[in-house]
Amino acid sequence: MKKQKNLVFKILTAALILFLLFNGRAIVGNLIHRKKLKKDIQEIAAQNAALKNEIFHLQNNYSYLIRIVKNEYRVISENEIEYRFSPPNIKK
Repeated sequence: MKKQKNLVFKILTAALILFLLFNGRAIVGNLIHRKKLKKDIQEIAAQNAALKNEIFHLQNNYSYLIRIVKNEYRVISENEIEYRFSPPNIKK
């Protein structure tokens, strides 16, 4: 009986060692890939939160909307005058 337990233990140990040798890299690779995916998910969640915040302000804050339109799209109102200055000439 003791020989059978010892034999079963040796077989299980050998099977475990073979499993770790041949699949060990795959397991470690999967763990590394999973960690990278979690990091990517956190970054995307942060971007999503920032976009939700911007959407909220664009829908509910008229002055924010006007500022975005004027700064990003260079739109001026009817009563505004646009002044354009050329860069100074710097001689060397």
